[in-house]
Amino acid sequence: MRYNLNGDVKVTVANAIKSYARGRNAVQNAAVKVLIHAVKHGDYSQAQVLCDGVGSKQLVTYFVDFGGLKVEGNKFVGWSGAAYIERNLTPAKGQKQGKAQSTMYWDWKKPNIWAGHDDLQAAKALIAKHNAAVKRVEDDPTCKDKVHFHPELIAAMEDAIDRIEAA
Repeated sequence: MRYNLNGDVKVTVANAIKSYARGRNAVQNAAVKVLIHAVKHGDYSQAQVLCDGVGSKQLVTYFVDFGGLKVEGNKFVGWSGAAYIERNLTPAKGQKQGKAQSTMYWDWKKPNIWAGHDDLQAAKALIAKHNAAVKRVEDDPTCKDKVHFHPELIAAMEDAIDRIEAA
């Protein structure tokens, strides 16, 4: 990318903000259009194209919540059907737009940048994720190549948690 270092920094920043806002609005418009297209044609493939192009986790979450799209890894692998999307596109009584149109993807489930940290809670969450992965592999052995278990690490963490909670 070439950088234009000429001109006033305040003007450059103001122009960048305007361009960014136009871009976000264009992505929102495209996201709603993808949902409408999916209802009409049963094709949600452009959601993947849009998410890959934009690179926003909030946009992925928007499609999961308002489009009923199912994610595996970093790909959309299924959906909950046209009726699911229609419910999110249909305006509530007295509203002009459905929730999918009136909710901007960038405002949807904003990530909490810093909510503090608790090592004990983080360790418990990791153990819960480990146990969920073990169950998933037990239920579907084809997932086995996607996981790397370290039972000695989990056992050590459980022992440490027990000691901390007993103190």
